[in-house]
Amino acid sequence: MSSVPSKNPTSSHASLPVNMRSVLAKSFGRPEDVLYMSAEHPRPVVKPGSGKLLVRVLAMSLSPGDWRTLSGSASLVRHPKFPYVPCHDVCGTVVEVDPKLEAPAFKLGDCVIGTWDMMAEGGLAEYALVDSKLTVLKPEGISTVDAAALANSAGHALEAVRHAKIKEGDRVLVLGAGGGFGTAFVQLARDAGASYVAATCTNEAMQKSIGVDRVIDHRTEQWWTDADFLKEPFDVIVDAAEGKVAWERAKAKSSPLKSGKNGGRFLAVVMPNPTQEFKNPFQMIGFMGGFMAREAYSKMTSGRNPRYIQELTSLNADILKEVLAKVQEGKLNVILDPASPFAFTEEGVKEAFKLQASTLHPKFYEASDRRGPHGKIVIRMAAEDEVQVDICREPS
Repeated sequence: MSSVPSKNPTSSHASLPVNMRSVLAKSFGRPEDVLYMSAEHPRPVVKPGSGKLLVRVLAMSLSPGDWRTLSGSASLVRHPKFPYVPCHDVCGTVVEVDPKLEAPAFKLGDCVIGTWDMMAEGGLAEYALVDSKLTVLKPEGISTVDAAALANSAGHALEAVRHAKIKEGDRVLVLGAGGGFGTAFVQLARDAGASYVAATCTNEAMQKSIGVDRVIDHRTEQWWTDADFLKEPFDVIVDAAEGKVAWERAKAKSSPLKSGKNGGRFLAVVMPNPTQEFKNPFQMIGFMGGFMAREAYSKMTSGRNPRYIQELTSLNADILKEVLAKVQEGKLNVILDPASPFAFTEEGVKEAFKLQASTLHPKFYEASDRRGPHGKIVIRMAAEDEVQVDICREPS
């Protein structure tokens, strides 16, 4: 790729290809069945007035929402036009800016991090459009791979720490702490003042390295019957793995979580059913009605039950900036899955999706050697020497 010309401050069309390499999905389904690589997919173009930027994608990360869209389990609200390019949590170099943006915060050559709001689409390609309102500059000292890893889950983790109202001295249990959300949440809970953190995960060494005091292997241990936890209950349980069954255990007569009256909070990050589908209005109404009923019931019975909170958040540029500030202050480290970064090949992308899917649909991938990632799943889209923009080079 040639360097960005200086004559036009908003566009570098002369140096950009008409088509690009992309991984596309031809329909809903398993990644091995529906994903394919194309070298002839049309490169997107910035429409004046859209508020978008065009970036050369250097790295991108996967989130559970990417799998929900690809699988079709959320087709009521996420129904892309096929074939579509999945994913949208990216780090890349700005090569085109909407010329109608007033006082644009970005210029050609900037290295930026972009995320999504309603549906993730367009990230698994050499070039992608990002919304300027959901995009921030990548700070120096953070690699492009780590930057892509921070685009989504860490922001949701920061919001979850706030919604759970974690404070100084709180005892916290994180169910499903192994993924991108969980590894960020543990560190941010510590930063918020949590005095003791326990977590369910099969990777004890990794969890200990980020500040977990007690690691529970869900294959052999039961957190809801643990004698130490029953003796000294938690102030907060954050469920990123189990669903409604975890809530039932948390509000049982003999529970390791304090009652609402005594400050106990249960924050549900995962759906009540981890394989929850939104394919018709009845499923959506059932989900909305269910969590509203649980929240109302928990308030009315706070004398014996913990407070139930359903986490429903969206990201914005300000949240991303706060996450990056935490990294720069040394309060948050990026934890990548050992297999990351995956290669930007058809096989590499399929393997990355399969690992992500094993969290939400463990029975769907019974042959997988483990359930879910141990850290964030990232795909490296371009090597450093493919992009001649110094600001985006990896730290040495």
